[in-house]
Amino acid sequence: MNSLILVTAPACGIVNSITKGMVLDQKIKQLQTGKKILQTQRTNEKAVFDETLKTQKIS
Repeated sequence: MNSLILVTAPACGIVNSITKGMVLDQKIKQLQTGKKILQTQRTNEKAVFDETLKTQKIS
């Protein structure tokens, strides 16, 4: 009985570590996606701003 407990305890720890790792990977991917979205928005805003400047200089 004791040997069974010794085998399952580390296995539980490994499974927990893998699960935590997967959760972290997910969070990192979400952050990277969020960062890309922000960069895209910033680029779009800059493009709009540049266009606005051009049109104001002309008129």
